[in-house]
Amino acid sequence: MADFTIAFKRRLPIEGPWENDPTDSGCWTLGDTLGAGHGVNIGTNMGICAWELSAYLGRTATEEDMKNLSEETAGAIFKKNYWDKFRGDEIINQNIANDLFDACVNEGLVTGIKQAQEAGGITINGKVDEPTLNFLNTLL
Repeated sequence: MADFTIAFKRRLPIEGPWENDPTDSGCWTLGDTLGAGHGVNIGTNMGICAWELSAYLGRTATEEDMKNLSEETAGAIFKKNYWDKFRGDEIINQNIANDLFDACVNEGLVTGIKQAQEAGGITINGKVDEPTLNFLNTLL
């Protein structure tokens, strides 16, 4: 079965260090629903958006929280918000799991899953159900 740690370590160099672009909705604590300029601008780090860190912490994250984000915490957020939701541990082929992880992080969870479903010619519902998992596990 695929291993999250492998996918995460492969992904991490692609993601940048802390940055703060006020036009990027990912830098804002309410940017996921309202866009740039809403909530508190704390930046992003290692691919983790402001609202993701806030949700993980259970409070509005601060710029200091984001700047000091550890690789361990970033990994925990990616695993919970992406890997676990597309059932990465149940995918047999590591490369397929890596690619789906990248697609979900880049395009959004539901969009990444829908792209895989479209490629497989199966029902497009944005969820990794049994037909989707079966399709993913036929790929080598």
